[in-house]
Amino acid sequence: YRWTPTLVALPIPSADDGLRHGGAYLFTGGLGGLSLTIIRRLIRDGIAPRLALLTRRAVPDRSDWRSDPLFAELLIFEDQGAEVAVFQGDVADADAMADVLRIVHDRFGPLAGVFHTAGDIGLQIHNALGEFSLQMAQRQLRAKRDGAMVLRDVLADQPLDFVVLFSSL
Repeated sequence: YRWTPTLVALPIPSADDGLRHGGAYLFTGGLGGLSLTIIRRLIRDGIAPRLALLTRRAVPDRSDWRSDPLFAELLIFEDQGAEVAVFQGDVADADAMADVLRIVHDRFGPLAGVFHTAGDIGLQIHNALGEFSLQMAQRQLRAKRDGAMVLRDVLADQPLDFVVLFSSL
C-alpha cells in the first residue's frame, strides 16, 4: 500500500450544532478579529446570542459607540437579534474574571459556552519566527495559558456546554 495526501472538502456544520438559540456566550478577546468572525457567523445562522465580550481595551460609553466603527458593529449585532455586553478586563486576572462572571450571570443567566480567543500581541503573531521575541511570547502565553487556567478555576462549578480554546499557531 502507498499512502498519498488527499484533500477532501468537509461540510461546515451550521452554527446551531451544539449552540443554544439565545444562549449566553463569553468571548475573551471579544473585540478581536477571531471573536468578531465567530459572532458574525452565529448571528448569520440565527442563533440570537447573548454576548459577553471581554477586552483589555478601553470601552467607550455606550452613547458613543456609533462614532467608533468597532463598537458601531456591536450595535448592528443587536439590530440583528443579539444582546451585547462589553467588559474591560484581563482574562488572566482571577479576581476581575470572577467579578465579570457575576455581572454576566446577573444580566444573561448561566453561560452556555466560552470562546477563549484572547491574545496579547495582535497582528504581530504573524511575524516571522525570527522576529518573534521572548517578551512577545510571554505576553501571548499569559493571555492564552494563564487565561485558560483562570477560566478553568472561575468556571469550575458552571455546567457549560463547551469551552473552545483557540491557539496562536
